[in-house]
Amino acid sequence: MLLKALVANEKNGVSYCDTDSIALDGEFIGSVSESLGDFKLEPKTLIEVNGLKNYKYINHETGETHDVIKGVSRGSKKKEGTEVPTYETQKYFKSKQGLRQDKEAGESYIQTKELKHRYDKRIILTNGQTKPIKL
Repeated sequence: MLLKALVANEKNGVSYCDTDSIALDGEFIGSVSESLGDFKLEPKTLIEVNGLKNYKYINHETGETHDVIKGVSRGSKKKEGTEVPTYETQKYFKSKQGLRQDKEAGESYIQTKELKHRYDKRIILTNGQTKPIKL
């Protein structure tokens, strides 16, 4: 379904796609609904794409700018003055996690996530192709 939508919209300025979404500069050609599995129109515009699951958009309903980064929770705060982009999130120990780490369930802690922006799943060749890492 995603591939068909990409082909149908190839002349509409596809600027980003994920496993379940497409961002376009133009109008979407295809079926749009709120049903599960269908495409839906969202009131946002991508303003920056930094990689897979790493982009910035403006929400047209609120006028707010949001960052979407894989592995970084929505409520995270960007830490200033760090060499690499770093985000902090206040989290709470769940019961099982608390037992394993000798903490009280509900006790808060700060989770830190540093963005390395390094692709380490395969070896990247000089021509841009990749090959598997052999152990």
